[in-house]
Amino acid sequence: MNTPKNHIPLSAHFTASAVLIERNHILLVHHKKIGAWLPPGGHLDLDQGEEPHATALREITEETGLVCILANTAPTQPQDDVAYLMPAPLCVHRVVAFEKGQSVVHFDLAYMCKLDARFYPRLSDGLPPPTAALDEVHNARWVALEEIETLPLARNVLEIVELARATYNLSTL
Repeated sequence: MNTPKNHIPLSAHFTASAVLIERNHILLVHHKKIGAWLPPGGHLDLDQGEEPHATALREITEETGLVCILANTAPTQPQDDVAYLMPAPLCVHRVVAFEKGQSVVHFDLAYMCKLDARFYPRLSDGLPPPTAALDEVHNARWVALEEIETLPLARNVLEIVELARATYNLSTL
């Protein structure tokens, strides 16, 4: 593969995000530093051995107060602690971020999620209200899919929503 002429080597981080679409609404957070709306997510805690799908579920709860599960089921419980299959993300996307004074590549694994029915048994009553709980997130809200383009969005958000629509029957999640 050819390296682009304008290629600048950057350090890379792995991040994971949670794509939650319910009742034709997507859950988004407004990130203070980025200044845009995007699905909840953040860095993997590699020091603790955190896996990407666990990061997505942790971040959505930390940033919005909502408890979710993955929309696609995990393979089976690992029988081998060295090599095993993990739940597949909806996609992996690359974004250049600015952290601690320098540009960093984020390889973000975006996971399709759904509300955990044990905590939200009556969605017919409406969507549960999110709460923004972290310093980096100052707002969290449900956004109607037909209104998503009216917001200042982070890069790739529209593409991820279109991929979710093409991949999942959103009315059955």
